[in-house]
Amino acid sequence: MKLILPAILALTLTACGGGSDGGSSSETAVDLRKTAQAFSTSDIDAITDADLASFGRAVGDSSIVVLTEPSHVVAQVMDLNARLIRYLHENKGFDVLLIESGMFDVANMNELKQNRSMAFSVSAPGRAFYGFSRDAHGQKMFAYVDQAQAGAKPMELAGIDVMMEGVASTGLFVSRLEARLQARNAAVLLDPQWSTFKTIAQRVTTNPEYTDAPADLAVFKRVLELVKTEFCTAPATNQYRFDSDGFWCRAVNSLGGTAGYVWNTPKVLDYNARDHAAGNNAIWLLDGPFAGKKAIVLTHALHGFAAGSTLQESTGSVLAKRYGTQIHTTNITASKVNSPDEIVLSGSLEFELDQVGALVYMPYPTDAAARAELGKRSIREVNFTAQTPNRFGRAYQSLFYVRQINFITPNWTGYPAVY
Repeated sequence: MKLILPAILALTLTACGGGSDGGSSSETAVDLRKTAQAFSTSDIDAITDADLASFGRAVGDSSIVVLTEPSHVVAQVMDLNARLIRYLHENKGFDVLLIESGMFDVANMNELKQNRSMAFSVSAPGRAFYGFSRDAHGQKMFAYVDQAQAGAKPMELAGIDVMMEGVASTGLFVSRLEARLQARNAAVLLDPQWSTFKTIAQRVTTNPEYTDAPADLAVFKRVLELVKTEFCTAPATNQYRFDSDGFWCRAVNSLGGTAGYVWNTPKVLDYNARDHAAGNNAIWLLDGPFAGKKAIVLTHALHGFAAGSTLQESTGSVLAKRYGTQIHTTNITASKVNSPDEIVLSGSLEFELDQVGALVYMPYPTDAAARAELGKRSIREVNFTAQTPNRFGRAYQSLFYVRQINFITPNWTGYPAVY
């Protein structure tokens, strides 16, 4: 899985807020700092349940919490989200974790746990997104899910994304798809262009971003529709397992989502195609295998925000159409993004929050005057880019502030894929 906009991130980050009035709310009738809460510690790993009680009240009776990453591979973001996952599981009854990683590959992680007792922290490298799986900070959430699996309240893990170059997708998908169709005596196997379909399908599993589409793409699309018909017409089973027709329906839709993502527009990534598939993967998991359970969705803010996204159809907007107010979404912001010496000027919400503390939580205000004042502030959102007007209250309802962040480099040799 590739990073979102990695080459231009440093160029798009701004050193200051750029709010509309250039002043602090402490100089106005509304002091936004009073809406925020400083944690009792500046150490994310030491955050207590009491520190997170206000967040728990804001989540309320929501059945879905979308935890977003403003950017991937940020140490403090991964640490904080891992802590929030633990809090939500232990205190709010959330027993399902859906992550931005290939649905097929995380199913293989579950298979390895079932058949070989392989911990998720071991099987994740090469299958889950490398920002999560090949660094000690990202690994914290897998370690917690492993721990929870052995406890009185096991936590389920699933992927929602399309084919993103995982070792299970590239190594197992095509052969297992064909075997599944053979077991059904599927007529599509007799199609004269089945071999062409298989060749292109194998290429799709590698997530060939920024490449030319194959000459036989139309053949691939035609045969893919026949395969979808085989699995998606009244599937007999809907488990998150390789022996379920419902799973294979979503797997082949994910294959189509990847093909659309990389080839709908020549050498331009179509995130709408990817997010459409990912959102519907999540809906299938929530309404089928995990029906009746509270779920956490962990994804990049570009995908997770339901309102004001630059995408026509984000994962968040797909979920919002189905679940509406059942969803509570978070955002994480920071002031020192480019360097420890960075100065954030007044006019940004980060300027206000930095006066509260190094680690701060802020729910969306209930007071109309505070909301109006908040609307004047810029907030760093997707890729830590200052956004004016901000989307607090529309795209997310909870905001966490970390004074300083650090980007990490995935450790490919230290976290190898295990087969």
